[in-house]
Amino acid sequence: MASGSDFKKNRGINSKTRKTKLEKKINKLKKPDKKYTPAQLLALKRKAQGKTIAEVKADNEKKMRERAAARNAAFKAKRKLKIDKKKTPEVKKKYTSNKERNLKNLQKIRRR
Repeated sequence: MASGSDFKKNRGINSKTRKTKLEKKINKLKKPDKKYTPAQLLALKRKAQGKTIAEVKADNEKKMRERAAARNAAFKAKRKLKIDKKKTPEVKKKYTSNKERNLKNLQKIRRR
């Protein structure tokens, strides 16, 4: 009978490694005993998915435009908040009319 520690040691030997369908397709495309660069592996992945380079570029551009639109919408909302803050009527006017302003100016001149 095997002890618990022996079971843990041997657990990986007979267990099946699960591969996704995509990984299986990629392995079928690979040549034996060949080392692949990261770019070549990405190309194999693209081929396994059945996509052309143009389709991948179109997908990437679509995602890029969606993210840019989201950033632009956030920017516009933030800018609108700033503009609305400046337009608030909380700013008090010093004078309500020209007459009052002129009177204040005359008083300043007379004090000199």
